[in-house]
Amino acid sequence: MGTGLRKTSWPRITRDFDDIIEEIRPVPDDRNRRVIVFRDFSKLHCNEMIIQDEIEFFQYDLYDASGNIIIKFHSEPHERKAYQTETEPFHMHVKEDEKDLSASKRMSLDKRLREMDDILSFIKNSRHIQYLYLK
Repeated sequence: MGTGLRKTSWPRITRDFDDIIEEIRPVPDDRNRRVIVFRDFSKLHCNEMIIQDEIEFFQYDLYDASGNIIIKFHSEPHERKAYQTETEPFHMHVKEDEKDLSASKRMSLDKRLREMDDILSFIKNSRHIQYLYLK
């Protein structure tokens, strides 16, 4: 069962978010992966498993310019009940505090943050996203 989301149009994303995106790099030998490099040198690692033009699952992981994880947006299901959220399979990983280098806390992922456009708008409008810690 897929996400119901159409695959991302990278040329359109490049055009529509050119004010924050420096470049979008394809990952060699993997047509489903991209790295978005932002003008502040933070990076969004994007992985979309595509089946018939639909995203089967996605993983969008945001890192700061030093390579530290900030937040992860995922849609793959977790089998273990302890790892599931109310919006399973959609969830995000956030940091508990500044020492949580793996963004270990799982939280529900609102419908407004499931498509690339919405995630990029969230990143663009969240000036202090690098300080995001949720309890």
